[in-house]
Amino acid sequence: MGKNLKLLMVTSLVLGVTVLTTVTAFAKTQTSPLSSGVTSVNNAGSADTVKVTSLTEGDIVKIYDEAGGTLIAKGAAVAKGKTESIISIPQIGIGATHLFISLTNKNASESDTYDYTTAAETVSTIPLKTSVTVTNNYGAADTINVANLKAGDVVYVYDSATGGNLIGKGAAVAATKTDSTVTIPQIGAAGKVYVSVLSKTSLESDRLTTLDAVPEVQTTAISSGVTSVNKSGSADTVNITGLAEKDVVKIYDSATGGNVIATGAAVAKGKAESIISIPQIGKSATHIYITVKSVNKSESTRFDYTTVAETVSTAPVKANITVTNNSDTTTNDTIKVTGLVVGDIVNVYDSAKGGELLGTGTKVARGKTDSTVSIKQIGTVGQVYVTVTSLNDRESIRTKPDAVAETVGANLTGLAITGVTSGYTFAAGTYNYTALTVTNDVASIKVTPTGGGVIKVGTSTVVSGATSAAIALTAGTEKIITVTATETGKASVTYTIKITRAQPVAAVATGATATAGTKTIDYTLSTGTFSATTGITKANWTIAGTDGTSLGAITGVVLSNGNKTATITVTNAVASGKTYTVIPKVAALSAGFAVPAAVTTVTVSASAITFTAATNNSTLNDVTTLGLTGTGTPSSSDATVATATIASGKIVIASLKAGTATITVSDGTNSATIAVTVAASGAITIGTITPYSGV
Repeated sequence: MGKNLKLLMVTSLVLGVTVLTTVTAFAKTQTSPLSSGVTSVNNAGSADTVKVTSLTEGDIVKIYDEAGGTLIAKGAAVAKGKTESIISIPQIGIGATHLFISLTNKNASESDTYDYTTAAETVSTIPLKTSVTVTNNYGAADTINVANLKAGDVVYVYDSATGGNLIGKGAAVAATKTDSTVTIPQIGAAGKVYVSVLSKTSLESDRLTTLDAVPEVQTTAISSGVTSVNKSGSADTVNITGLAEKDVVKIYDSATGGNVIATGAAVAKGKAESIISIPQIGKSATHIYITVKSVNKSESTRFDYTTVAETVSTAPVKANITVTNNSDTTTNDTIKVTGLVVGDIVNVYDSAKGGELLGTGTKVARGKTDSTVSIKQIGTVGQVYVTVTSLNDRESIRTKPDAVAETVGANLTGLAITGVTSGYTFAAGTYNYTALTVTNDVASIKVTPTGGGVIKVGTSTVVSGATSAAIALTAGTEKIITVTATETGKASVTYTIKITRAQPVAAVATGATATAGTKTIDYTLSTGTFSATTGITKANWTIAGTDGTSLGAITGVVLSNGNKTATITVTNAVASGKTYTVIPKVAALSAGFAVPAAVTTVTVSASAITFTAATNNSTLNDVTTLGLTGTGTPSSSDATVATATIASGKIVIASLKAGTATITVSDGTNSATIAVTVAASGAITIGTITPYSGV
């Protein structure tokens, strides 16, 4: 390039003569190489650029990777009125790089290449230590905040100075911001991280390795502000003050390890304490171990706190205890304690330690200051031991009052009563006799006391072994009789007798109901045997009375296939004095069946009905007492069990069979009812009598 070339050319024949002509031609002028005017921008993560200035219209710039090497970029021809060419290259390289640039002028050949060295890619500025804030939370996400950034900066967080793991990356800093916060689930308890920054078009900075470790924050342990209430028989409480909102308190049973015995609720907004309930801490002063955990902080160390012991109730004062030791075995002994407060409970024991609990009083009510414990018998010696248990306190120690021996009474050796039908047996140490009865025909009774000293029946003195004057009794009214005995050197005793004379017996009509009875009858076949279709079931037998009416019921037929004898059980449930005959249904039996020659009968006897005050709640069974005046026939809810009539103003009830029925007596406007129960024997028991409501 740049030298002249000689060319030999042959022209055509002229006038028959061949003419040879030599022509000299000149090549294009070579463009002068560049020596300045080149700048470059070496970006990280985006296209790089090379700029060439001082050009003329039509100039073309080419860039090679080495002299005579590969073309890596070519600029467009410089436009009219322009003097520069800007060429984009995807990536020149991280470091300073040699480029070889040529220029081709318009109508000239390409110049030699110009060796140009680019600048290296820019490395982002490492963040300052003072610009980084690490927050290492416990149980919540951690954060790393980097300040003094510019728009587009991206923060990276690593777990080691080199290599390691990327544990967090921030978003690109917005145009209006100068900081970035990276949120990481947990950076670890030690809190050591390494931070770098990547700016736009630059390489990532080196990692900041001088950040101080920020360990997770542990809640400050409590050292005071703890109180406790140690109750007996109810839940205990521990109160911790000086807390912050959302603090959570835990209580352990040992200084290390062990078990959580209680956890408080998170402290509410506006509050500064936690009150924790524990079923029972223990009777004595007890060590418990308390921790606090604040929001985003780890649990504090354990604070060793000693609770107060359960309070022991104050023992009753001896002078406040009154013991009553009754010699009457039917009268309970009592221990009364005064000087008490609401909620106190008295216990009575038979020994100073251990032993048996004899009795417990009821809780002292509001407005009361004493408690009386009733005990069947504390014994003849009368020595007891008394405690008090106050609300939320332990039981007191036992107080020993003076022994109170049973007083020897002037007991009788005998006390006979005339006319008593049942329920009376005399015992010298039994002073009360209740619910004694005599029949209506006993209008009065006499008592015969036996014993020493002076004996009085009522207000009249009776000599031992002598019989008192007659004591009148009123039907249906309880009579109370007292017998007192006094004797020198002994306590007086009083025997109380409560006795009631029965109401008159109601009139009973003749032909009362019969006592139910059963009869067993055997039938024997002369030939053949019974079979399943000839006599085994009750349906193959009938029962008839002597007057042709059915009077009873067949309750069983005992026989089996192959037997010759049938046993028939018959129950009478009708009137007394009648007979009935059990006969087979011959048509249903085998032809060889023979009826015994003798007619088998069953006779039942009548039984009287007792209708007395003792069985009808002291209400006479006459119509007037029931509030009625009619004389019609009463109705029965079950006439197969019992019926009733009115005779001479009295209600007469007849039983028919075992069961229950209600007799209703009416005068057409008003009515009364009598509940009746009939036993299998035919005996009648009168239950509730409901008189007319106006009575």
